[in-house]
Amino acid sequence: MEAKKDKILSKRGDSYKLVLTKEYKHKASIYVFNYKISLKDEKQETFTNAFDHMVDNSIKDYPNGRIKIVPIHEIIITKHKSWPIRTYNTVKKLFMDQMERLLNSAEELNLEEVIFEVTVIPNRKGKGRALKILDVTNKRSIIQIKNDDTICLSRAIVTSLASNKLLKDFTDSQLKHINEGRPLQKRVAEDLHEQSGVEIKEEGNNLDDLKAFENYLNIRIIVFTSNSTEYIVYNGNEEYNEQIYLYYHDEHFDTITNITGFLAKHYLKPNVKIHTIWECEFDQQKYPEVDPHLKPIDKRDAFYGGRTETIQLYNNLSDLKDIDKVKYNSGLRFIAKICLNNLWGHFGMRDNFTQKEYCFTLEHITKIVFNEKYKDISTMILDEDIVLTEYKNKEEYSKPNPSVNVYIALFTTAHARLKLYELLDILQERVLYMDTDSCIYNDDGSEACKKIESMMGNKLGDLTDEIVSKHNANHIKQFISAGPKDYSMKLDTEKLVSCCKRFYRLNAEVETRLH
Repeated sequence: MEAKKDKILSKRGDSYKLVLTKEYKHKASIYVFNYKISLKDEKQETFTNAFDHMVDNSIKDYPNGRIKIVPIHEIIITKHKSWPIRTYNTVKKLFMDQMERLLNSAEELNLEEVIFEVTVIPNRKGKGRALKILDVTNKRSIIQIKNDDTICLSRAIVTSLASNKLLKDFTDSQLKHINEGRPLQKRVAEDLHEQSGVEIKEEGNNLDDLKAFENYLNIRIIVFTSNSTEYIVYNGNEEYNEQIYLYYHDEHFDTITNITGFLAKHYLKPNVKIHTIWECEFDQQKYPEVDPHLKPIDKRDAFYGGRTETIQLYNNLSDLKDIDKVKYNSGLRFIAKICLNNLWGHFGMRDNFTQKEYCFTLEHITKIVFNEKYKDISTMILDEDIVLTEYKNKEEYSKPNPSVNVYIALFTTAHARLKLYELLDILQERVLYMDTDSCIYNDDGSEACKKIESMMGNKLGDLTDEIVSKHNANHIKQFISAGPKDYSMKLDTEKLVSCCKRFYRLNAEVETRLH
């Protein structure tokens, strides 16, 4: 689509002249229009009429589209080089505010001819690149604020603070009462108004009052809505470390307890700055080649399957080519782990293992029993023709294993223990169970637990959350242990995980008898 010649859009009686000089379409379904506006006077009303006419012509086929306007005029450009892509009403307000200042200023402004470039992005419905409208009717990630007063905003804020345990000097029982909407919720909300200096309005508080609440709490507040063109209606102050989420709809505020569940997006994290969200809908069965990009990748697979931090680090150091061609092969990670364990295991391997020989003649038995190089000799008659003989070499006759290096084994083991002790020193009494290379603890949201979370990663020496990576869950609901290598736990996904490596082999038959 491209205009072959200039097209005059204004009528003879208009106080302006609007000409469409160019019109074309990008491959990505983005439409671009070039206009030339000539004004017969410099009145604000004249320019407003011409501006509206220009935009109406651009979005007549895409009334819900998003628009970007770039004025090709030296005075306007110096004020604002590129208007952001937004809805028409927002762009118009920004533009008109500036034009009013220019027309009322002492600057010499000649608007006899101004050229504009207008870009329109259609907001499609159904399939394609479209914003997903939230369905929050039955969301468990939302606490609905049920009130008969005008303080639903402050109620939603204190409920969010309670659900995130950001309210100080409150017991768990009191926090629960706030989340359940009991009278304590209203009292705390009224206290918030009094302490922050925000007046309780008869018509209800709105988005304009959020900044005052933020400044008092030192917490960033992000407000979402289900509007099809704007997800975020208030993005808060980015300087604050802590943040809470609210849901605004029908002039009412609710509390978002889990932003990932609210938007049904696993890639959204608390510290991610969200501008807008686009989604592509497609037929997964029709396009099976996208499956590898949809399935979750185990971060620990690293070089042996997953396109993760390790490959990125390797690429930064060695300029790895064709990262996208690294194929997933979970067997390689298993082989790598076996090689790694065998390597470290050989450094600390014992030299003098018990030797076993099957003897079929008396001479063979006699040669072993009366050999001065052997000790701890024992025999077992298996049948009338075979005798099993076991023995060990005496220390002075044993040959050292060439792969053994006690110093490397001691150094590695000592540093592994120091890493474990560092973990225990931070967690203190929160530890429920520990092993040689693992720890199960009670996450109470304290600074100690937050410090442990900061120690997690994919590199050597980093901690790994196996509940997430191995069992695809978030946390443990119940845990019981009878001793080392003997425990059982119930995850938040209702999955049971058991470990029993002492005395019994935990198979299906034994599990039914022991658990």
